[in-house]
Amino acid sequence: MNALTPDAVDYLRDALEYGQNVNTGSGAPNAGMPQVLQTQKAREAYACLEQVFQTIESGSNVTGRTDMGIALTCHGGIPVLRIPTVQFAGEQAKRAILRLKALMEHCPGAGHLIIDMRGNGGGNSKVLLEGVLPFPVPEPMEVSAVSVSLCGPLTRFLRGWNPEELQHAPDGAPESSLAEELRQRFSVVVAKSVTLSPGEKRFMGKTWALVDGWVYSAAEDFVILCKTAKLATLVGARTQGGGGLSSQPVVFSLPNSGLVVFLEDVAHIGDDGACSSLVGTTPDIAAEGEALEVCLKRIAEEEKSAP
Repeated sequence: MNALTPDAVDYLRDALEYGQNVNTGSGAPNAGMPQVLQTQKAREAYACLEQVFQTIESGSNVTGRTDMGIALTCHGGIPVLRIPTVQFAGEQAKRAILRLKALMEHCPGAGHLIIDMRGNGGGNSKVLLEGVLPFPVPEPMEVSAVSVSLCGPLTRFLRGWNPEELQHAPDGAPESSLAEELRQRFSVVVAKSVTLSPGEKRFMGKTWALVDGWVYSAAEDFVILCKTAKLATLVGARTQGGGGLSSQPVVFSLPNSGLVVFLEDVAHIGDDGACSSLVGTTPDIAAEGEALEVCLKRIAEEEKSAP
């Protein structure tokens, strides 16, 4: 259970005011989220917290920037797409998607593309799924995802879940040996399929993604899809996790302090049996130093050894 930071609360308020559906999980755990964020207690708590809160700099502060921090640069002839955050809602999210598509369309002729996700703490997964992901997808494909929950008393109370109903609900994905094994340990196991479709203009080269310990939530989902579907080679350090294509966390306000907290009671289990929601995603290439330099060096080695 974690408390939401002031910038996260502002993002959720913007999304809700625009009418964006922030609950993509089953059931309606966040149906009362607008009321939670608008309570007098919560407003007073975050008005005070904003005055004393010291944001840990992770390269994702893009306040006031018209480019939203999204930029395309070139290093030794290799295009590098920097995406520091996707914490965009409403019209700003639409602009971010359009900007990403426009920048990605500059890269089809390149042999390599580096997507720099370092410091990206997540936000709106739609920005990445529509603005970036269609370009490296070679053909329509299905990616399976398995989520689990102990579905304890607090989860049943907050979400209104009935484990028996969820366990037998159609999920649109074929039963896997992993899901079958997990059903022996968890009250709720949901297997689902994520459909990935190529865009009109596809990137034909090799895609690389830079990651670190700040990658979280929606950015984590993007990284998981890239690794599972082999759309990109991950370079850097283990991600923070918190995503995993599972249900949205339950959000509620503490009665005394007014702080808004979220309960992540549903977790994604990777093909290797690891809980990526808790332990993050391991990169394909670990980088002890500067991840970009390590990636560029690996590209140069591949280019040199190519026939």
